[in-house]
Amino acid sequence: KDYTFADMPMTWLCGVPMFNGQRWTMKEIDSDTWFRVTYCCCSKTPSKKGSYTLKKIIDGDGHHLPSFEEMMQQLRTREPVQGLTIKTMKQIVNVRTGGTQQRAPVQKTMRNTAGGKE
Repeated sequence: KDYTFADMPMTWLCGVPMFNGQRWTMKEIDSDTWFRVTYCCCSKTPSKKGSYTLKKIIDGDGHHLPSFEEMMQQLRTREPVQGLTIKTMKQIVNVRTGGTQQRAPVQKTMRNTAGGKE
């Protein structure tokens, strides 16, 4: 299967498309980087503020990739994301286990690899 591109329309729980026509696309740039584009309200023009690059920060064995330290630096310096908001040290991750959706425990803080304040 080809997982280098995905077109993801927003749907109701039953799979019916949402009335606002919002959708996302994901395109693989390389094996560790993807570009996510957001289209709002049936527009054919991508949203500049809603589109961004995603980077893999931890490999399948749990080892930090080079982009992990880049992310930690952005967290430490509270670098604004597209001038709108900052990334937080606390993260909530939704996981699906056994066919039911559960919320993973909230981390107290992300481990600060530079030894600075968290």
